[in-house]
Amino acid sequence: MSPSEFVLAVNYFVLGYFLAINGVYLVLYLISFAEIADYVRREAFSGFSELFTSNYAPPVSVVIPAYNEGHPTPHHKEQQMARLHHTEGFARTEDAVTVLFCLTDDAYAHLNPKAKSYESIKRLSDSEILTLALLQQLRSVESERSFLRDAERFFSHLFPGVVGLHPSSFHRRLRRLRRFVEPLRRVVLAELVGEPETLIVDSTLLSVLHPRQVSQSAGFEGAAWVRWGSFAVYGVKLHLLCSTNRVPLSYELTAANVGDALLVRELLAGAGLGEGEVARRLLGDLAYRSGELEGELAERSILLATEKADRRPPIRQQVEVCFATLKCVFGMDGTLAKTLTGLVTRIATKVTAYTYGLYINRLLGRPQGRIKELWA
Repeated sequence: MSPSEFVLAVNYFVLGYFLAINGVYLVLYLISFAEIADYVRREAFSGFSELFTSNYAPPVSVVIPAYNEGHPTPHHKEQQMARLHHTEGFARTEDAVTVLFCLTDDAYAHLNPKAKSYESIKRLSDSEILTLALLQQLRSVESERSFLRDAERFFSHLFPGVVGLHPSSFHRRLRRLRRFVEPLRRVVLAELVGEPETLIVDSTLLSVLHPRQVSQSAGFEGAAWVRWGSFAVYGVKLHLLCSTNRVPLSYELTAANVGDALLVRELLAGAGLGEGEVARRLLGDLAYRSGELEGELAERSILLATEKADRRPPIRQQVEVCFATLKCVFGMDGTLAKTLTGLVTRIATKVTAYTYGLYINRLLGRPQGRIKELWA
């Protein structure tokens, strides 16, 4: 073999080796991409995001031998303080859950006295189902499967029947009890607001389907298109009447294209305020400006005051704070409801949970608006 032929053979060997090893790498890359895609699909249903963000997920401690391991170091002290803080935070949440159940059980006993007759044959009582529904919203967990897994892990000693409870069973029980959700809120409403002299009314849009999903489906019952600035939104509108301490007095859910002023009468009637007993002031934006409505409210000793955005009194922003809490903390604009009944049930549960969160903070001597840190 001549030197030139030897060099050529070596080149062919190197080229073959290069192609073979890179072919193996390519196959491994394709397999790993397929595995990653499968993992991403399964991870959406795993509930890891709720677990990792939960304040009650126990930390993993790794013990390894080290120099002078018998003497406490600042790192060890920091871990001990973290565990102490974790225990105290969980104890506060347990106390809050106990208060929530006591309030719910007492109120439900007056709303449905015959319910106690059938509790012996039920895995969870009606009061426990309602308490768990409110607890789910207070902990900002939208998925029922994730919440029940979380409740079984941390609160099974308070609700033994939650162990092994299937999400569909919990969902069916809650649908049957949904007519008691708003009356439960009415029980504590009077202690939170009393007889308010200043009322605030406003509305907010809640999108129920992405615009691309509307054309690909039969739509959503009760929803409609509405133009909002330079965007078009397909959804519903939540009309809310609240007091100056951010407590919702009444609310109505309509299609997104319904005028705001049309719901003022229903909101005032739903608030259950005595007519003519106290002179009141109703604050709203320009969408509520109506001569007919103003005259009708004046006959009921209610002064309607509407101003532009740049001239609104600071107290008018309390309803905006209420909407922001319902959306950011309770996820009102991100429900997983697929039907109008499910959407109404979830919104009613969120508003009731928000009201009870305010009330329990007041009972425990905490700042009324700091809800999330007590339940998260």
